[in-house]
Amino acid sequence: MIMTIPAAQVPAGLEEGMQIMLGDPSQKIPGKVKQILSDGSAMLDMNHPLAGKERGGGSSPPRHHEDLSFDIELVSFREVVKGMDLIGWNGQTLKVPFAIANSPVSEALKEPKWPEKWPYTAADFRRQDESDDQGFYNAPRFVTHIDKDAIDSIRNFYALQFAEAPQGEYSVLDICSSWISHYPEDLKAKRVAITGMVEEELAANKQATEHAVADLNKNPKLPYGDGEFDFVTNVVSMDYLVKPQEEHLAAVEV
Repeated sequence: MIMTIPAAQVPAGLEEGMQIMLGDPSQKIPGKVKQILSDGSAMLDMNHPLAGKERGGGSSPPRHHEDLSFDIELVSFREVVKGMDLIGWNGQTLKVPFAIANSPVSEALKEPKWPEKWPYTAADFRRQDESDDQGFYNAPRFVTHIDKDAIDSIRNFYALQFAEAPQGEYSVLDICSSWISHYPEDLKAKRVAITGMVEEELAANKQATEHAVADLNKNPKLPYGDGEFDFVTNVVSMDYLVKPQEEHLAAVEV
């Protein structure tokens, strides 16, 4: 959670190491001034003070003195059942041998009970920091937000789905993308369009054939026509979208 404040918004007298509070009067987020850059902008560290701290191992002395203690109760063991039938290309059944059939998520999708009307209000999507998203995304971050096992699982799932389509002819759209799309390395799509918040990250995506900067919280309308894509994907980015109804409809249209 490192962010940069433009020079024009940096308060006079701000110095490295200072503790600051961001947000509106009702919701404040603490942060620390990490660095004042040469152009006058300020780099802030908005992470929790304990983030990334660890103890030394073996004969090494502890790097920090904070200890976390947990009381854990083993309730039961649960057998993992692998293998599921999902919907694939053109509505056909797709067998996913590595999917966990009895996970809480899989079981929730077996007989979903949808509410009769939209159950949320605008307050449910209010964030701690309601400032413009561009303030956080104004600097590229070439990082991964999930671990290798998660990436491999997603990549394998995409490989199964894409393999059912005519190779070299199908098109893919990756929403809220970045410098990687978690697609299989031997991707054989004719068109790979990606959208996201940071131009530098999108331009570095080697699998994309085109990219477009899109802030879906400002304008939940994708810059494409209806029916342009065979697959639409999104990974670990739904959590910052605050207009799910509008953004869902935008995805359905393409």
